[in-house]
Amino acid sequence: MNEPLLSLIAGLLADGERVWGLGGSLSELAADYLVRQLAALRPAVARVPDTPAARARVLVDLGPSDLIVAYDFRRYADSTARFVHAARSRGARLILVTDAWESPLAEQAEVLVRLPREAAGPIAPLTHEVAVTELILVAAAALMADSARRLEALDELTAELTPEPRGSSTGS
Repeated sequence: MNEPLLSLIAGLLADGERVWGLGGSLSELAADYLVRQLAALRPAVARVPDTPAARARVLVDLGPSDLIVAYDFRRYADSTARFVHAARSRGARLILVTDAWESPLAEQAEVLVRLPREAAGPIAPLTHEVAVTELILVAAAALMADSARRLEALDELTAELTPEPRGSSTGS
């Protein structure tokens, strides 16, 4: 991935009001990874829900300040396409990560990341998706001044919410 493209994506992820991630049956793993990592760095990051009713609840409030990051690979998911079309019609921006054959959603993408995708027999490896997602996350984190404080606060809150092991309680 070239540096200008990486910088553009990082800036969109750092500055978007809300970021939504989604993918197909396997690429949803890369989308989940992006969402989990990015949500630790900044607020207002979520995975697009799976059901049509839950997706409709997201879409009703979607607008130009929203950023969709979609992972769409061969055997392209109709549900991903339907959500992206509806989101784009409401003005949401789209970063699309796709394969060498190029998703039908490519023409709707503001930013297109085309990855090589080679099958290992019946297995579709996620190596490229995860690697590019990590590059994007590192670049985005570098633009987020508050991310270190946010991570500290998350660690403190997690420790506060984690129950003590049984038997070590000081009791009441």
